[in-house]
This record gives sequence, structure tokens and C-alpha cells, in this order.
Amino acid sequence: MARKTIHCVQIYWRINGRLEGAAVEQFQTEAAAKAYGELKATAGSGVAVFTLRGEPAMDHWDEAEVLATYGDAPAM
Repeated sequence: MARKTIHCVQIYWRINGRLEGAAVEQFQTEAAAKAYGELKATAGSGVAVFTLRGEPAMDHWDEAEVLATYGDAPAM
């Protein structure tokens, strides 16, 4: 099976005391994900930048590798 690496950014908002995440955005490179995460760091309550590696055809992914967090983002 072909393994794939994707770099992701997710923005979070604190709503009624709960942390709610927006849709995960994917990037081709780690540098692009980090730059976007820094740009969006003030757009919500928090931002998580992470990498996933796995086999998309089987929808099997390794544990996320956190690259950076900003503000109020959950521990992964």
C-alpha cells in the first residue's frame, strides 16, 4: 500500500465553554502548514498544526505528530 504524508491545520473556537474545531485544512508541505497556522493564530481561540502519515486507501493513519499549537488548542 502507498503511504502518504499530509500536513494539516485546524482552527478552534471556544463556544459556550467548549472547544469546537473547524474543518481540517491540508497542505502539501510542512512549511506551508506552519506558515498558515501562524497566519491564522489570531483568527480563533487556538490553532493546531500537525502531520499525519498513513495509508489513505485503507483509511489507516498513524498518530498525529503535532508541529505547533497556538492559543487554546487541544492536546492531540
